Amino acid sequence: MKKVKIAKKGIKPFEVELKEITMDERIEINDMIFDSDLPKNFSFFVKLIEIGTELSKDDLHKFSNDEIYAIADEVIASANKKK
Repeated sequence: MKKVKIAKKGIKPFEVELKEITMDERIEINDMIFDSDLPKNFSFFVKLIEIGTELSKDDLHKFSNDEIYAIADEVIASANKKK
């Protein structure tokens, strides 16, 4: 697990812990991102977070939509960083 600071315009900065993404998880994340038939709705972003963190749906319920989108963004970036 690695703590990252989420600091996006319009939201108060906060930290979350990201998992070390396995290659299988990286494949799943990238397949989701590039699948043009998969709707990019709220559930899409929650699923990305579930793959990349240990946060539960109850944990996520405490965050605003913008914060959830920012966490998902960080999961995507983390999954695709050069190892």
